[in-house]
Amino acid sequence: MSKILIALFSVLFTFNYVLGQDSVYISKELKFKITPPKIDKKAVNTSVAMFYLPQEKGFSPNISIVVQDFKESMAEYDKMNKEEFANMKWTILKSEISEDQATYEYTGLNSGVKIRCYTRACKVGNSIYLITATALDEKWEETSAALITSVKSFQFTK
Repeated sequence: MSKILIALFSVLFTFNYVLGQDSVYISKELKFKITPPKIDKKAVNTSVAMFYLPQEKGFSPNISIVVQDFKESMAEYDKMNKEEFANMKWTILKSEISEDQATYEYTGLNSGVKIRCYTRACKVGNSIYLITATALDEKWEETSAALITSVKSFQFTK
């Protein structure tokens, strides 16, 4: 477990995302930096970042950030998500909604593999920033604390 936490903290919490002319990812812990490809601000329904824990049993627990175009309210977003979960036969374990954010914890099959997810959807203007932690259901107890902490740490910068 400590190796997993160290890997996650090394990758997620020691990275600094510096905004400016060019964005730069800096990892003080892993001693590298990289300039990611520029993303058109008009891009929608686009995965903009992913972070991985070490692979186990052919799957890497991960955090993904996706920007979605969504002009309607969070109540509409919640309704749409719950319909999608039902259509996919996924089980919602927990959900909360406010005016500008929703969180879901859910489980289901993805390509025959049972996974568990914790998602935070943050609405800004006509966009939803969807931050999702995903792990094998059988590994959720081991990885969820670090993954959920990471998802909750997401914040907007100026």
